[in-house]
Amino acid sequence: SIIENNSTEGYYETYYENGLANGPYKQYFRNGQIETEGHYKKGLKTGLWIKYYVNGQLKREGHYEKDFKIGLWKTYYHDGQLQSEGNY
Repeated sequence: SIIENNSTEGYYETYYENGLANGPYKQYFRNGQIETEGHYKKGLKTGLWIKYYVNGQLKREGHYEKDFKIGLWKTYYHDGQLQSEGNY
């Protein structure tokens, strides 16, 4: 099932199976732009997760495995320039 949670800041969509988030996850700003997108598996963050600024510019990207950050993570400034990167 899809759960949508509306708030003054925006809303999100996610799928639940047996009470746990399972599948694609998307969070939106009030203007309809995607704020965060990723994937859950049995309630845990997994795979590539991406976060954006309200202007649509990439803010942060990296991978999760069982809710833990893994590998290379990158953070960007509002203008798209690389701010930092680090390995987990």
